[in-house]
Amino acid sequence: MRRSRHALASALLVSAVAAGTLVAAGPAAALDAATISGWVVEDDGVTVPNGVNVQFWSLEDDGVGGTYWDDAGIVDVDPSTGAFIDTSLTPGTYVVQVLATPQWNIAYWGDARYFEDAATVTVADGDAFSTGTIDLEPRSIETFRVTGTDRFGTSVKVAEELFPPGEVPVDGIPVAYITNGLNYPDALSAGPAAIFNGGVVLLTYPWALPSVVATELLRLEPQRVVVLGGTNSVSAAVESQIEGMAFAPDVDRITGTDRFGTSRAVARDTFLAPGSPVGSNVAFIATGLNYPDALAAGPAAGQQFAPVILVNGQANALDVDSLALLVELDVVQLYIIGGLPSVSAGIQSQLEGIYSTELVERLTGTDRFGTAVDIALEFFAASDHAYLATGLNFPDALAGAPLAGFYGAPLYLSRQDCIQPAVLADIEDVGANGVWLLGGPPSLSANVANLGVC
Repeated sequence: MRRSRHALASALLVSAVAAGTLVAAGPAAALDAATISGWVVEDDGVTVPNGVNVQFWSLEDDGVGGTYWDDAGIVDVDPSTGAFIDTSLTPGTYVVQVLATPQWNIAYWGDARYFEDAATVTVADGDAFSTGTIDLEPRSIETFRVTGTDRFGTSVKVAEELFPPGEVPVDGIPVAYITNGLNYPDALSAGPAAIFNGGVVLLTYPWALPSVVATELLRLEPQRVVVLGGTNSVSAAVESQIEGMAFAPDVDRITGTDRFGTSRAVARDTFLAPGSPVGSNVAFIATGLNYPDALAAGPAAGQQFAPVILVNGQANALDVDSLALLVELDVVQLYIIGGLPSVSAGIQSQLEGIYSTELVERLTGTDRFGTAVDIALEFFAASDHAYLATGLNFPDALAGAPLAGFYGAPLYLSRQDCIQPAVLADIEDVGANGVWLLGGPPSLSANVANLGVC
């Protein structure tokens, strides 16, 4: 369920705690403006933090019976005293937000967790109000890396996080999904399947199984190995090598006539196979022509015991086979992942006509990073863990989805050199104590490891 907060909150948060109490300074001389002032110090109550500003958000009438919060400007904090003041505010209602560098937690003035819960300041013409002292509390989030020497090694490290040495079941793990590590389409539906079945996703070259992956299979001894895609994606030689391993796994290949058909086949194998709960009341629809939206949706779909169904998002309507799958699964709630460039308005209208507008929800942001945040808002109210993968490539997030799903945690996407402010804001909002970076510095830099914002 989506966390209740103001629609602008994820976009407005940068990184600060503003924990102060409104103090009336008394009316000033009659002016054509209002004044709000205060002080910002570190949690010791004395030291003035570096690089701090204060931003004001004003409540405005939208002209059609509603209201919205508008950017009312930023003022500097005096580096010697911590004081701030804005003497030119239009009379009205404001939220005061401190903008600090990433060593501070993210919250709103008054210690509120969400924008809509923040204390407001209402000033009339000529009024002067003081927030008093705002104490910034230090960040308590740790960061960790899960990485190997390459994408194949990183998929193994993720598997080790799920099943550490000494903690592999005596009869082996339930399943391992083997997918092409050089291309994404066949693997995008594997994350939810691995989460549902308690397994892992391991990457391979199309023509050969990397030795590090072969060694990991021998350690995990999966009862079943699922090879995803046709022989152009993962060769018959790789399949034969796995079949010949000492633990004698059951090896199945799941494929379709194209990436969309493979996605449907994975959903049927997971949710309609004998011995599995029949169907899924929820399904996620994402484009199969690109990877970010489906990657971010994986852990959420896994948490909902639901498939990610890949479609041609540029078409005006879903194909007959995808519609038939939704009926087979007995789906009653649909989530469309990504904006109109990813999944067309025609597909949304078609599904709304079948399921009703209340049962079809589009989760999207202004970009791939914002879409991952919107998914987290919908499905992850709280989590000790958060996972971060590059949004500019696919392998690390592919392998990492089962790990995030195991912990019931969101998977966010990041730029290589910095974290989008909305992403860092939501990591704070879910209450994460740790952020696990998937991949090495070429994917997520040291600045990202330090939670540096863009």
